[in-house]
Amino acid sequence: MKNVQFYVDVDDTLLRWTDGFYDYLSKHHRELSISRYSKWFGLEQHHLDPLIREFNQSVEIADLEPTGGNSRVLENAHVLSCCGTHERTVFNRAHNIVFHYGNIMKSVTCLDYHSPKSLHIREVKRHDEVPVLIDDSVFQVRSFVEEFKEEIRQGKALAVLFDNERYPFNGDQDEEKKLLAKDYENLYAYHSPRRYYATPDLKNQVSELLTRNRVNFEQGR
Repeated sequence: MKNVQFYVDVDDTLLRWTDGFYDYLSKHHRELSISRYSKWFGLEQHHLDPLIREFNQSVEIADLEPTGGNSRVLENAHVLSCCGTHERTVFNRAHNIVFHYGNIMKSVTCLDYHSPKSLHIREVKRHDEVPVLIDDSVFQVRSFVEEFKEEIRQGKALAVLFDNERYPFNGDQDEEKKLLAKDYENLYAYHSPRRYYATPDLKNQVSELLTRNRVNFEQGR
């Protein structure tokens, strides 16, 4: 795979967003009944969305801790985050990433909440580029596979579903991961601290890609 260009997620892939969000709620919203070990702390969706926006626009978003992953993959990578486009969010997000990983990536781009990153990648990628998305969101991996299905089959694109196993209560449900595997089993790869998985169609090219670029997202425990 030549001309590889990495597109890397941020929240709970590079930075411990969920830990920061929990600490923020514990400090600023003590009136809420939250549970650290429940999905989204036991909050209903209609309460959750405005709280996420509030947190992402706060000064605390600039102080998230790194996940502990290897920064090698970030060299000349494009970092994508669906954290909103408020000017404080954009500034603090870039500052936080550069503080922990250095100014080694090509760009840090903040997108609107719930935006499919695949559409942004399609818009900015060069014609000879092999885009590789690394993301912990089933939604983002699914949208990438659907957008780049033909390129993936030709070995000209790749999506890696990154599961750091640190937040079993956060993000996509297991059922969504099962549906993704059922629909697109041979069109994406799966990576976690304890195991790496790819179907035979992908295994050789993915293993070579990850090895050559020394990708290692082993998490600090």
